[in-house]
Amino acid sequence: MDNLNNDLETGLTQTIEYENGTLPAKRSESSDNMLLLWTIQSEDVYEELMREGVYHTNPGLAFCRDIPEIEFCYKWMARKLSEKAGLPPEGLTFPVWAWHTWEGKRKRRDMRCLGYGERGRKLVQMEIEIPESRVLLSDFDLWGLILNGFSLDMENEDDMDAFYLWLQRRGYRGGMDLIRLCDSIPSSYDSSVSNEIWMMRDEILRSWDKCLGKDQKQNDLLMGSRGRSIQAVFWELKKEDVKKEWHFTCR
Repeated sequence: MDNLNNDLETGLTQTIEYENGTLPAKRSESSDNMLLLWTIQSEDVYEELMREGVYHTNPGLAFCRDIPEIEFCYKWMARKLSEKAGLPPEGLTFPVWAWHTWEGKRKRRDMRCLGYGERGRKLVQMEIEIPESRVLLSDFDLWGLILNGFSLDMENEDDMDAFYLWLQRRGYRGGMDLIRLCDSIPSSYDSSVSNEIWMMRDEILRSWDKCLGKDQKQNDLLMGSRGRSIQAVFWELKKEDVKKEWHFTCR
């Protein structure tokens, strides 16, 4: 995994080059549409935002640091944000996360629900407005498939069964096993991994782009959901972005 992780880190610290040139110039925020979003943060983060005027995610505190496979996926999302919104401020690795839509409705999260944090923890939900050019949207349920190493080319249970069978016949338990193997090898020319493995790894990573945006094609694997949930990422949260806030204690 170090190979691609290094690539992702490089993409966050220097200009990313593409077939058609470098990163596109960012649009002027004054001409942007504004997106209404909701983000849930700790009281410490809220106080830092009010005090400093801006908040950036602390990479040392990111929970995904403890799980290499999850960190890999979060760095992939960070690179996609770089492609859309430009490179982050120096020293940043991970973006801030927020909600655009929850279960098909444009609304803030219900703070009476469980699962936001440990019981008794004090959190703040903020309603924010951010220029569209600073934000990357993605489908929350499809993101869950990415975190488990699935290809988003799968659209039903038959596709999933075929995917698992292909992996099992080659000794892999899941897609992340295959990606981890490829990214532990310095070069795709390494003969210890066959071309078909490299091709599958590349197909999986390419398929993840299908989670981006908010108008994805319906996926039969997600039919059980009560409505599409859309998440948002952006490099920084500014004090002036905050329009409302609600303080609550986790149940």
